[in-house]
Amino acid sequence: MKYLLQISLVLTLAISWSGCKKGPQQEIPYRGYITVPAGINTFLTHNFVIDNIPGIDVDGIAEARPSYVRLYVEEGEFSTDFIREAFLEATYANNSKRAEMAYRQDIPIDNNRNLDLYPSILEMKDHIGQQPSFQVTLKLNLRSIPVTDTRIRVDFGVLAIYED
Repeated sequence: MKYLLQISLVLTLAISWSGCKKGPQQEIPYRGYITVPAGINTFLTHNFVIDNIPGIDVDGIAEARPSYVRLYVEEGEFSTDFIREAFLEATYANNSKRAEMAYRQDIPIDNNRNLDLYPSILEMKDHIGQQPSFQVTLKLNLRSIPVTDTRIRVDFGVLAIYED
């Protein structure tokens, strides 16, 4: 019985190490800006499109997926407490296909100027490989009506995993 346990442990380790054959990885950062106008309502979902994000050459990339998304209030509202839900979607330049990159629901009320979204499981190779550009759409559901125009910086990254 003791030998059976040792053999199963060795086999488990060997199988788990043999499955880790990913190539080098690179973080590709992107940045965009939106302006939330003052006085928009809390009933509708508001869509803000960030255009002309430069595409890259995806030759040699095995997979690409979102790694982080952060919203940062630069001017206007004091914090992100007016946002109830946020979704970031990757879209093709001709709006033919959309896929959720990141989301955050039931955002707690606090006085932070930044807000991290949770990355979704999405293969982004088709999106970032578009030439010359692709676009993302930030969808916001608001908790309260913004009293001033609010400029928000949208930072997001794509983790590119290259083939061996």
